[in-house]
Formats: sequence, C-alpha cells, structure tokens
Amino acid sequence: MKNPLLFLLTFLPLFIHAQLSGTYTIGGANPDYASIGAAVTALNQTGVNGPVVFNIRDGSYVEQSLINAIPGSSLANTVTFQSESGDSSAVIWEWLNGTLATNYVFFAQNLTNVYFKKLTLRRPATGNNGRTVAYISNSANIHFENCVISGSGEANNHQENLIDVALCSSLYFKNNRFVNGFTAVTFAGNYQGPFVDYASLEGNQFFNQKEAGFYGVFLDHADVIDNSFFSVNKNGCTAIIIADSDNASTVTGNYIEFTNTILSGNTGIEITNKSGAAAKTRISNNMIATFGGDGASSGILVKSSTGVELYFNTVRIRKNPGWECYAVTITNSQQIELLNNNFVCEGSPTVAYFTCKNEFRRLQQFLHRSRHKLAQYARRRRTLSLRRSQFPLCI
Repeated sequence: MKNPLLFLLTFLPLFIHAQLSGTYTIGGANPDYASIGAAVTALNQTGVNGPVVFNIRDGSYVEQSLINAIPGSSLANTVTFQSESGDSSAVIWEWLNGTLATNYVFFAQNLTNVYFKKLTLRRPATGNNGRTVAYISNSANIHFENCVISGSGEANNHQENLIDVALCSSLYFKNNRFVNGFTAVTFAGNYQGPFVDYASLEGNQFFNQKEAGFYGVFLDHADVIDNSFFSVNKNGCTAIIIADSDNASTVTGNYIEFTNTILSGNTGIEITNKSGAAAKTRISNNMIATFGGDGASSGILVKSSTGVELYFNTVRIRKNPGWECYAVTITNSQQIELLNNNFVCEGSPTVAYFTCKNEFRRLQQFLHRSRHKLAQYARRRRTLSLRRSQFPLCI
C-alpha cells in the first residue's frame, strides 16, 4: 500500500465507531455500557445498521439523557431500551434535580422507531418541576410498553406533566402505569395544521393526575382503548380529553372512577372541536363513575363538535346536590348519535343537558334512573328525533 497513513486516517474512525446492531447490556457486571447515557452517546454518534436491543440490568440509574435522531433508524432497524430481568420495578431510571433547566429524565428530538419496555421512569413524588419526560418532538413511531411512569403528587401546573409530546406522527402507549403528575400524557400537534399526528393508548392505568390522564390537541385522531383511570380528591380532573381533531377517534372500553369527597367535580370523557362529519368519533362501551363533591361534573362532555357517536356507555354520577352535574352534556354540536346508553344521576336535578344548537341524528333507548328530569334543553330544537326512549324528555 503506497500510503498506509492515508488509509488509516480515512478508515480508522469507522472501525472505532462502528454502527450498532444486536443486543447490548447496560449496568451491572461487565456491561457493554456502564450507564444509559453511555449507550445513548453511542447511538447518537454512530447510529445503527440493524435492530438494537439494550438490556438494562436491575438497579437505579440516576441520570439524564438527550436522545437525538439515530442514523440508520428505520421500521426494520428499531432501538429498544428494556429491563433485562423483565421486571419494570427493578430498573429505575430517575432524575432527582427539580429545577426548570433540568426538568426531565430524557429529552428527545427527531427520534424515530424507539421502544421503551418494562422500565420505571421516575421523578420525585413531592415538589414541583417534576416532569418525567420533558419533551418528545418531531418524532415518529415511539412506543412505551409495560413501563411505570411516575411524578409529583403535588403537581399544580404543566411543569409537572409526566410526558409532553409535540409533533409526533405516531405515538403508542400500551400496558403502562402512570402515577401522579399534572397530566399523564400531553400530546400537541401542529396548531396551524394540517393535523396529522396520531396517538394510541391501550391497556394503561392512570392514577391521581391533577388535570387529565390523556390530553390530545391538534391531532388527526387518537385511539383510547381499554384503559383504567382512578382519581381520589383531585379537583377538576378529566380522564380523557381530545380537542381540535379532524378525523375519527375511538374511545372505547375504558373504566373511569373518580372519588371526590371534599372538592368540586370531575369529567370522564371530553370531546371538543371535533370537525369532519364523514369520519365519526365513537365513544362506546365505557364505564364512568364519579362520586362526591358539589361542583360541575359530566360523565361525557361533547362541545362544538361534528360527527360523534355515543353507544352503549354506562355513566353514574353520585354527588351532593350541586349545579351542572350531568351524566352527559352536549353543547353546540351537530350530527350526534346516542344509542343504548345507561345514564344514572343521583343528587342532581337533571341527567343530561343539551343546548339549543345541537343537531341529533339518533337518540334511541336513552336509559336513566333519576327522580328528576331526564334531560334539560336550553331551547327547543326540531332536528331532534326520538324513538323508543323510555321516559319523556323535559324541555
């Protein structure tokens, strides 16, 4: 070889920083990487040329990471961070500092095709600035599966959200446990449009969020399926909020139970500013129960929306005598269908509240149990069609 020095200068960096492919270990005895941060640095610097799995040994990892775009990432070349033992409680990734400048466990931008499995992501259970994942932005195909994600039980603003996401074309949460925080998952698309982002939440458990379990805004649509939401004495909490979407979301099979013995009311499911009549959002087969308090509550709330179906839901509101406490509230909406729901109110004078601007396509077998009115209308609306309703409407 005429110029071996030139050869070494050209190709030695490739040998030193070869792209990753295969399975690697983090932490414990004789690991490939001593810390999560070291593995992330390798990803950011070298990228991947095949599927990569990081098996994290049991232990506590007190560290922060900044994860950028991973060179070579694709639907085939995914990256997975997971517990080696398969026990999510045994691998704890946390950050204890609570300042605004360091308010995260990991910060991700332009990230694609990454899985987090069977991990605990944790911030302190008390105090402020307790966001778990500060930001996931401009990303796609991000998955959280069988993880525990917990934050401050004293959360009082969005600095204490558990997960904040912006501009992520596809985001998936499956079989996770969210504990405390202001909102468990806040997901915002491009407010200027077009709305193209999508979220899927399936089989998760949510405990004691202050504002909401899932808050999605400016999305194409979201699927929220078979989740459980529990809250005790949280003032004004809503389990599921989908706002400003323009395609068909699915909210089905969820169980929501809010117990509020000393404060004002809560809401189970809220759909706001859903546009597009061709693709109908469906709210079906959900069980919603709110107990206690004396302030405004709605089991299901639909506002300023077009094309929403409410089928086979069971809602029970049991409260002290109060104001604006309804099993279902529908305001300023069009092309709404209610079919075979069981709406129960105890301690409220009215089961349902509909404003004058609503347009109902179908209102069948509208079941209720109440000593008072079935429904209250702000004004008569001729587009309402009633068939086989068990009780007369009070208008």
